[in-house]
Amino acid sequence: TNLSALHLSPSEQEILERGEDNITTDQLQALNKLKSHHEIIIKPADKGGQIVLQDRTNYIFEATRQLNDPVYYRPLTNPMYLETQTMVRLLIDQMRLKHLINAKQAHYLYETWTVPFVIPPGRPIVNDCGSESYHLLIPLITTFSRQLGPLKQAIKQHFNSAISETPL
Repeated sequence: TNLSALHLSPSEQEILERGEDNITTDQLQALNKLKSHHEIIIKPADKGGQIVLQDRTNYIFEATRQLNDPVYYRPLTNPMYLETQTMVRLLIDQMRLKHLINAKQAHYLYETWTVPFVIPPGRPIVNDCGSESYHLLIPLITTFSRQLGPLKQAIKQHFNSAISETPL
């Protein structure tokens, strides 16, 4: 593509010439000014790749409201990683027995799950998404997503049934 043939505004030309940021200098300064305001929370939206700006007081109120909703969150009496680790090891064993993975892959996955977990004192655990063990699940899902397409659905169904059977 011949870039000189493109009709760019002066601000777009500035972005192209700098070659790094995808925003103008003025936009970057405005963004940094916004980020310095501690009464404003800047977060990615749950869906759609948008950005949300929210007043800190409203953000805390909304977070507290959601975390206190027993339909979606319940306090855990114990960390989940021990149970999760056991379930993942059993799953790895089953996949090995069914020849869905080889010994080298199984060894790699076992090693992934031997990382010691340290939970900072007072840290509430409200779910496993983004928790201390979440990032360790990514290689498992990535490695076997082709062979075990229904795995995610089965885990979800098991999780939902376990939660629905657990008294609050």
